[in-house]
Amino acid sequence: MATGTQGLMTLRGALGATEGAATTPTRYLYPGVPGNVDLSGIQQFETIEDRVAWAKREPMRSVYAGIESNQVVLSNVPASFEDAGFYMATIVGVTSGSTGLGGNTPTTVDTSAYSRAFQSSQTVTTVGSTGGYDLALQVGTTDLISTVGWSIPGLRCTDYSISFTKRGTGTDTGVTFGGTWVTPKTATQITSFTGSLSDRTQTLAVGQNNYAFVDSSSGSLGSTADTNIIRAMFQLTQNPAFHDGFDGTALSTSMHFPEQWTSMLTITRKFSDTTELAAWLARTTRAVRIENVGALVGGATAKNTIRVDFVGKPTSHVHTWEANGILYANIGLQGIYDSTLGASWKLFTQNSISAAYTSA
Repeated sequence: MATGTQGLMTLRGALGATEGAATTPTRYLYPGVPGNVDLSGIQQFETIEDRVAWAKREPMRSVYAGIESNQVVLSNVPASFEDAGFYMATIVGVTSGSTGLGGNTPTTVDTSAYSRAFQSSQTVTTVGSTGGYDLALQVGTTDLISTVGWSIPGLRCTDYSISFTKRGTGTDTGVTFGGTWVTPKTATQITSFTGSLSDRTQTLAVGQNNYAFVDSSSGSLGSTADTNIIRAMFQLTQNPAFHDGFDGTALSTSMHFPEQWTSMLTITRKFSDTTELAAWLARTTRAVRIENVGALVGGATAKNTIRVDFVGKPTSHVHTWEANGILYANIGLQGIYDSTLGASWKLFTQNSISAAYTSA
C-alpha cells in the first residue's frame, strides 16, 4: 500500500518565460534532506463559513472554499555550483535578456567555465527574460504518484536568502540557501511525472572555501580581505500582492510586486579592531563581497564560484560572545542603491553548465 514515504519525495522543475505555464520539467531538483522542503502551503484555501443564529447550540451550517493559494518553502538547502543560479533566476525581476545574465545562456570563461550574473531590474517585475522566470514544479513521492502528486506552475521567489559559514558538518555544508516561492495559479493533482530526466552531477560549495572582502565603495569590491568574518547571510524580500479580478474562479487573477524590495546582509565579525564599529558609528558605506570558490572548471584558472556583492550601510552593531568565549559583533547592513552595481546587490555564479537554465 502506498504511504507517501518521505524518503521517496522528488522535486522536478523547469524555468518558464510564459507566466503560469505548466512547463515540462527539465531537471531533478536536489533540496538536500526532505525536511528542507515545506509543502504545507500547497492547495490551501481561505474558508468561508455559514454561521447562523437559529435557536440551536450548533453554530455551523456549512463551509465553502474561498480563494486558493499555493506556496513552497525551501530552507537550509546545500548550495551546489550547478544549481545555485537556477534558483536565483526565479527571483522577482532578475534580468536574463542577454548572454551571461540570469537564466539565459552564460558567458564562456577560460574555455570551459560558464559565468552568470543575477541582478534585479529596478523597474521590471513581469515574467520573462527582462523580469525573471517563473518556476514550474512537480512534486510528490514516487510510491504515491499513481494516486497523487502536484504540478504547480507560476512560482516566483519572493524571499531569497543564502548563508555562508566556514564550519560545516553533517548535512550543513557551510553554504546553504532558502526561499519562498508563491503563485496565483492552481496546483493540479497529477498521477504521473512528466519529462525524461536523469540524475545530474552536483558539486556542493563547502564552507572552508569561503572568502570575505570589505571595502568602502563598489569600485574597490573584492580588494580588501577580511578574515575576521565568520558568518554572513544575504536576504532579499519582495512582497507579492494578489489581484482578485472577477473571472468566475477560486484563483487570484494575477500576482504583482508593487512594493520596493528589502535587501539585507548580516555578518558576524571578530571584535579584534574597531574598523566596523567606527563604520557603525559613522554610518559609513560598506561594499562587501562574500564568495565561495571551488575546484577548477575552466581550462586554466576559472573555478566554481558562488558570490554575493552587496553595498549598504550598517543599521545595527550588537556585541555577542561566540564559541570559545571570543567577542564578536553581529552587524546588520541595509542595502542602498549603488550606481556601479545598478542595485544594492548582485549575485554571481560560475560553473560547468553551458546551456541556458531555461533548457537545462
